[in-house]
Amino acid sequence: MVAYEMARQLEEEGESVGLLALISTYSPGHLKREISDLSRIRRYYFKFLEQLELELDNLSVLNTRQRISYLLDRAHRLSLYAKIFGERWREKLSIAMGMGPIKHTRRFTLEQTRLEQEKAFFNYMPRPIKTKITLFRTRRQPRALEKDPHLGWTNFAEGGIVDYEISAFHKNILKEPNVQQLAVMLQTCIVDALGAERMTGAEALMTDRRIPSQAEEALSVDENCRWIAAVGRRDG
Repeated sequence: MVAYEMARQLEEEGESVGLLALISTYSPGHLKREISDLSRIRRYYFKFLEQLELELDNLSVLNTRQRISYLLDRAHRLSLYAKIFGERWREKLSIAMGMGPIKHTRRFTLEQTRLEQEKAFFNYMPRPIKTKITLFRTRRQPRALEKDPHLGWTNFAEGGIVDYEISAFHKNILKEPNVQQLAVMLQTCIVDALGAERMTGAEALMTDRRIPSQAEEALSVDENCRWIAAVGRRDG
């Protein structure tokens, strides 16, 4: 999301953006578009089912020793969340009894920081951008959301959207072996974008009617061009 806003501000300053790549990044508005008549029970059921599918998918690529380590890590995370939950309720009780806020642990502070970042994400209002958006999306999308192959970016992408689908979940797109597939696709996009810039530079040199030096050839991409790739993982 930061990269999107960087690219938009660069456009406002008259600079060109060679590549704007969004990796499994939803627009804030899209995450609020749930399917109609979705009850709270179905919402929680969908979340549970998707988390279960994610965990099974992660385990499927691990050997026995790695699976044991993975399950122990998941158990440790659950214990941390339980402690954070208990700490939150202890503070509410302390305030209710007139004792004031309690001293928080580091893990609680980090969780509160994550929640504040989440609020900032949903409060962000994207503005349209002229640069073409290169969108890497996962094949498995949240069941509770309306289906949209462009993840809510259609109304903001004045330059159009090129999308690539990766067989992964949102939360493991940057893990092996999914990240290998992503890397190949991203490398192709970067090479194509660099090639387009070199063609533009070559046309300018032809107009100037002069032979470029080796240094100029190495810097054929205009210095004002920006290359931006965003890892859009709202919830990590």
